[in-house]
Amino acid sequence: MFGAFINSDEFIANLQAGVTAAFELLWIEGVRNVIPFLRSAGFDDPEDIWQDCWLRLFKTNCRGYDPSKSFPKWLLTVAKNRGRDRERKEKRSRTGPVEDIPELLFAVTDENNSGDHKRAALLDEALGTLDPDDREILRLGCELGLKSPEIARRLGSSCVAIRKRKSRLLRKLKRQILRLEDNERRTRQQTTRRDSP
Repeated sequence: MFGAFINSDEFIANLQAGVTAAFELLWIEGVRNVIPFLRSAGFDDPEDIWQDCWLRLFKTNCRGYDPSKSFPKWLLTVAKNRGRDRERKEKRSRTGPVEDIPELLFAVTDENNSGDHKRAALLDEALGTLDPDDREILRLGCELGLKSPEIARRLGSSCVAIRKRKSRLLRKLKRQILRLEDNERRTRQQTTRRDSP
């Protein structure tokens, strides 16, 4: 529960004037209220999100606040949006699945390779959605290490068509793996929320 002072005109004026003591109080209120809110909303690293949010508010002196609105609700919305921005940025920066696909394809077919079993299982699930011709192109290229011209000769296709198809398949697999990882993360967060007191 936010302190009563947080909606006061004086406190908000002090924030907008850049008074350090007001931002110290805002930090404490955030630790008490914003971090638990972010945690209950299922965000990873709510402490880091609150720190990012607080620093941004400090740098801008809360200029985005509309005085006709409730300050606590505005603050929670800003923190939630900061968390969503962070998740989107992390999702965009994750390039590992595409780069790991050749190794993971090998790991899926080679039981002796320890590999990243979790990702390999996700990849195996994603591969199951491809048609047999697409799986064969990936097997020849990733598992056997054949170049596009050799794959084209074996399959009776053009080299350009194989390159385009392989590139499209890898992008498709990346999207599917990211989607499966997100679903798994959401399931894990829901389970954590149910199990937490």
